[in-house]
Amino acid sequence: LDGDLPGSGDVTETVQTLKVDDLIPDGIAAVIKMDVEGAEVAAIMGAKRALQNGSLVLFEDHGSDTTCAPSAYLLSQTNIRVYSIEKHMKQVISVSEVQALKTDPFKGYNFLAVHDDSALLSALAQHFANHR
Repeated sequence: LDGDLPGSGDVTETVQTLKVDDLIPDGIAAVIKMDVEGAEVAAIMGAKRALQNGSLVLFEDHGSDTTCAPSAYLLSQTNIRVYSIEKHMKQVISVSEVQALKTDPFKGYNFLAVHDDSALLSALAQHFANHR
């Protein structure tokens, strides 16, 4: 689109939308990398069961988003841990910590969200501990 107005050459497409929970069988823990261009909160909401089953969600919190919407949403959820994974794996517990990490408004920052009793979290933490 040229600006916000459709032009004569623009085409509208219909796209089927699925939730992450529709793609991952119940009881399976998976590693999920989200690249959803600003729709992180909606996508994470669609992965509620997957997170409860121990899946890891890798997501971006963009530097230009001063509200830290995806991180703020996840931090408000019971039993979900959020980790910065930029240089090393470091748990963040508040939006202000996320804001402090996001110093460049033109960059996306990588985070991981996981249920606190996830077996995948334990394996990942062990991997990082062995590679410091």
